[in-house]
Amino acid sequence: MSGLKHRKKEEVSNKTSTPTVQVNQDTSTEERWMKWWIRTYSTLAMIGGFFLILWIDHLVVVLFILFLQVMVYREIVHLSYELVGDKIPRNSVHYYINWWWFFCVTFFIYGRIFLSRFPYLVYTLGALAHCHTFLSFAFYLGGFVTFVAVLKEGCYKEQFQQLSYTHLTLVIAITQSSLFVSNIFDGIFWFFLPCSLVVCNDVWAYIWGFFFGRKFIKTPLIKLSPNKTWEGFIGACLTTMLVSVLMAFLLSYMNWMICPRLHLFTAPTNCPTPDVFVTRTYHLPYFLTSILGLFGWSLNSIHIMPILIHAAVMGIFASLVAPFGGFFASGAKRSIGIKDFGNVIPGHGGVSDRMDCQIIMGAFAYVYYNTFVKTSNTIAEGIINQIQGLNNEEQLLIFKKLQENLSLSQ
Repeated sequence: MSGLKHRKKEEVSNKTSTPTVQVNQDTSTEERWMKWWIRTYSTLAMIGGFFLILWIDHLVVVLFILFLQVMVYREIVHLSYELVGDKIPRNSVHYYINWWWFFCVTFFIYGRIFLSRFPYLVYTLGALAHCHTFLSFAFYLGGFVTFVAVLKEGCYKEQFQQLSYTHLTLVIAITQSSLFVSNIFDGIFWFFLPCSLVVCNDVWAYIWGFFFGRKFIKTPLIKLSPNKTWEGFIGACLTTMLVSVLMAFLLSYMNWMICPRLHLFTAPTNCPTPDVFVTRTYHLPYFLTSILGLFGWSLNSIHIMPILIHAAVMGIFASLVAPFGGFFASGAKRSIGIKDFGNVIPGHGGVSDRMDCQIIMGAFAYVYYNTFVKTSNTIAEGIINQIQGLNNEEQLLIFKKLQENLSLSQ
């Protein structure tokens, strides 16, 4: 509680000594460049570590995501204890219930993802896999009953505040970030590209804002984050869209990136090129060819890989919508009077401060892929993979049913 009070006092003192919208003009050039280099070094270290983990194995990336989820949840839980004061000690049963909620959610979500992706696990795990949903619900009920049983008179408000903080974090942060796992098994590409675009947008927004911020537009981009500038936002948007198409083009030739993972313990080294990475011919609409004709251009069709179009859409989302995840986090921090969720990353704050935009981007990539990219061939491959996980009798039954359907259709 003392740490939060100290941070709040700093906020109050800053508000009384400076205007509401604080601009970097009051900061000396030396301090600005010091922050620049600290942020640059830590960013390069994170990018290097990210690439190292990425090239080891899909499952290592999944474990890395789980680690990030633990860190985000830990920061929010610790912060929530500072907010409620000393009425609920951290070594109490109530504290461990918070982590029980986390276990219940991750057990359910990860279990559903792995069992649906790798059906043979149903036979390997037996009753555990068959009763997975029931066990998840039973675990949650155990936490619910325990929470009610340890309610303490005089602490009701604080205990229910804790419950609200943890469940909100589980819904917004943990559940959405778990969709990254599904993206990874669809192909590392669908995890790497969205994450990289968010990082690209964040880095270039900082660079454009550092050198050109408020030189053309004095008004801050948004009041929740006074240091965000229009120059940084616009410059990052254009840069990210360009990078998105370039990255998609380069990554499309790497089998390690584009091949889905069909077997849990066997990494994909080669696969038939997914349709989205194969060049197609697109015929331009009449109104567009007419406009081009006015300039003397005779162009009726273009040859392009569909992934370049999808990448451009992701670049637009990463530039225009994903930053609102950061604005949301800024609003949450301002509501409780803190600057960062933590301080484990020099120049950046806590893990939650780096994951705010990534969470919404990962959810978008999952929804977009399953809505606009996933084809009938991809679905058929998934069905075949599931059939291979069945026993001989069940496979024979499916074979006979298919024979009957095919004979009726002829």
